[in-house]
Amino acid sequence: MQVQNLRCVSARGHATGSNIKLFCVLLSAFWLLTACNAGQRGPNLAQPIDDLLPSDWKHTGAWYDINIDDDEAEEYLLFVTYDGIAIAGSSQAQIGPIGALILDIVPALQEPTPQDVTATVTATISVNDQTLSANEVQLYRILPGYWPGQGQGFVAGPGEESSISAVQLTSEVNDPRGFWQNTTLKEVAIFAGETRMTVIWQRSPELGYGVTQVYGPGGLLRSADAPAFANLVEPIATVWADTPLNDRNMLCLRSRYDRVLNLAEPPAPPFSNFDAISYTASPEGITFCHGAPLHPYYPEGVVLAYLQNPQGQERLLFPTLDPDSKSAIAGTVQKLWNGDTPPRVDALLGYQWWPPAPAEGEDYIETAVCTTVQTSSGTQSLLFRLRHGVEVGAGAHQNSDRLFIANASLLPAPVGAVAADCRTVIGDADSGEREAP
Repeated sequence: MQVQNLRCVSARGHATGSNIKLFCVLLSAFWLLTACNAGQRGPNLAQPIDDLLPSDWKHTGAWYDINIDDDEAEEYLLFVTYDGIAIAGSSQAQIGPIGALILDIVPALQEPTPQDVTATVTATISVNDQTLSANEVQLYRILPGYWPGQGQGFVAGPGEESSISAVQLTSEVNDPRGFWQNTTLKEVAIFAGETRMTVIWQRSPELGYGVTQVYGPGGLLRSADAPAFANLVEPIATVWADTPLNDRNMLCLRSRYDRVLNLAEPPAPPFSNFDAISYTASPEGITFCHGAPLHPYYPEGVVLAYLQNPQGQERLLFPTLDPDSKSAIAGTVQKLWNGDTPPRVDALLGYQWWPPAPAEGEDYIETAVCTTVQTSSGTQSLLFRLRHGVEVGAGAHQNSDRLFIANASLLPAPVGAVAADCRTVIGDADSGEREAP
């Protein structure tokens, strides 16, 4: 982890109703140089930082210079391992989950001057010129924590020290109701690899810092197909998170997280709302964790790839189907789309195994996949029938085997139900369920 990864950005925005859009602009070059690059080695402490921590906590990685409270003096963001255990043969002192602390400097009191003996003057300590003792610093625990609003509990997993980066962001928002204007929100976004985003802000000196997190074990995306953290120039308004289903098709559940600001009337400086920043989740259904293969091998993957692109995936239809049959399958699926948006896939259920020979009277080995999707007009289940056949056409390989879609039909909903239950339709103890919880 390098301190040079820390970039400082300013944003200006305007609130419209409950929707608050943040528009970001870069701060001046001077601010960038002074705020982002000063004190890269952290404060000068009279004793090692580990001596100020619980005995089983250890500082790891670099210091980050930040300033998200309501004074001119910088704070210092540092990361620690906690609940650590020694690993035999490891070069690390210990390994454990990684939390975060903020070290702030306690202002020193100057002697009152003869001209104004009643005045109490605070002086900012120059940490580059003065060695700070334990009573001159204040440590705020960001994570771990078990109080409400402290996220999932840690910044990064064991051994992920080198994947951590951080960026300070400043945004200004307005309240159209007129209770307050031009409220400045300072925050720090911390990233652990491409799977976890932690956002922190100061509640108040008494309440410490607020925390919110988004976690996607299969990866976070800033858009449906883009990395989450590249070229970050503003607070992330929307992020997608993938959770692997750990199935044979490499499928993920995708969720969308939208940023929400909860503003007081008026907010106390610097921005002390208990849960000022949060991300609300909404389901996006089942998708491929790493994008659709050219021709998925397993039946559920074949159906999902076709649902995502029926016009461009004719190769997934059985090669000897006549044009009318192919057109009918494409039309059945295309009707479920909302304009240019494919339906959300909530359930995808197929058989794990099927007989190694065609059924009596049949020419092909067949299997079935049931899927339930959300469309603009409601919930709908479909049954796809697939045939096993040898790959044909340009690029085909002798003796290669593939499954192809031979038919797709809408399933009527049972009386009193929104849609047919795919578990009932497939109805086999050996079937492989791919259903969103």
